[in-house]
Amino acid sequence: MKRAVAIVCVFLLSFSCARSRMKKDKDSGRQGSDTSRDRDSSATGTAVKDGYKATDSSASTRDAVVRSAANTKDANLALSQPPPINLQSAADCVHPEVEPDCSGGFCRIPAGCFIMGSPRDEPYACKYSCIQVQVTLTHDFEIGETEVTREQWSSVGWEQPEYNRLVGEGECLEPSCPVANVTSLDAMAFANRFSELKGFRPCYEFSGCSGEIGKDYICESVLIAAQNAYHCEGYRLPYEAEWEYAGRAGTRTALYSGDVLPENPEADYCFREPNLEDVAWYCNNSNGRAHPIAQKRPNAWGLHDIHGNMAEWCNDLYKAYPTGPLVDPTGVQNPGRELRPPEVERSDGVFCRVFRSAGHLSSTASIKINARSCSGDDHPSGASSGTGFRLARTLVPTQ
Repeated sequence: MKRAVAIVCVFLLSFSCARSRMKKDKDSGRQGSDTSRDRDSSATGTAVKDGYKATDSSASTRDAVVRSAANTKDANLALSQPPPINLQSAADCVHPEVEPDCSGGFCRIPAGCFIMGSPRDEPYACKYSCIQVQVTLTHDFEIGETEVTREQWSSVGWEQPEYNRLVGEGECLEPSCPVANVTSLDAMAFANRFSELKGFRPCYEFSGCSGEIGKDYICESVLIAAQNAYHCEGYRLPYEAEWEYAGRAGTRTALYSGDVLPENPEADYCFREPNLEDVAWYCNNSNGRAHPIAQKRPNAWGLHDIHGNMAEWCNDLYKAYPTGPLVDPTGVQNPGRELRPPEVERSDGVFCRVFRSAGHLSSTASIKINARSCSGDDHPSGASSGTGFRLARTLVPTQ
């Protein structure tokens, strides 16, 4: 029964919005990670003005970040409350200057504060729940300039994943294509292996595992090998707050490239979004397949494919976020080391792990910078041809 529910969950994620798409597409083989019409954009709400004022990314900036963290150290326990339409950041919410600092396939992201989400009156907002929350990240971190590629996956000595093949539309099989058909456990296992090869202590501890990574890998327990992932030495999946902070790169619009068109109830599932064309592979321009990495314009921090191409796994389990301000949030369901905590297991036995953005068959709503959805049970059936990942690593450990 558990596996059946997981399979249904993944089917809905991979063949998202099928009812909306039936008017245009009769090919039942199309797959993806778009759950936007039903569940995306629950991370919603930002300030009114577009963009952050550039500030000095120096010791004074870090001092302000740490002061903000100290002033709100208990804020992570806040209960969810209906937020205002447009949340304004506090005076001590300092966002650093946004400049690209990338090398070796990773981009350095300085510590800072931002408004997670977007206004409730933004198009396609509140499809699942509405949040507006001020988030302070007290650590510098690096995050993959691109999604992990097939070549990078093979470089650790593993065969390509073999879960759910894309049906009827062709696959992206070049070495520079993003690796797909990975579960979150596969992604975590890759992070550990990559860490070992780079000389870092792995971030994840697995137990009760069986099967082969990329084929049928499943584990009974996954622990963070530190107080939480911010304290890890090695590479890991980003928390979704880190992912959005890095993805926004100082912007407050629905896309890092600008706003989106107003919702049109008469429009078909897939239509041209002007501000997506230059930055994303999505349903209107992907020809039904993923594409090699870094072919679209990056954001101001140098990150490619934040919008589209692949949905990307995060550490967090899926649930509505609490109100803030929050400091170094780890997700509302897994506040510590345990990434499969039994107390949050649903009655049907299915976990739901967060992924951010959406894949190459997805539409505007699920590709917005605040869009969040999930896939269930960390099970092989949770893999999709539209889901991949990028790695992150803490550079200035949280004290």
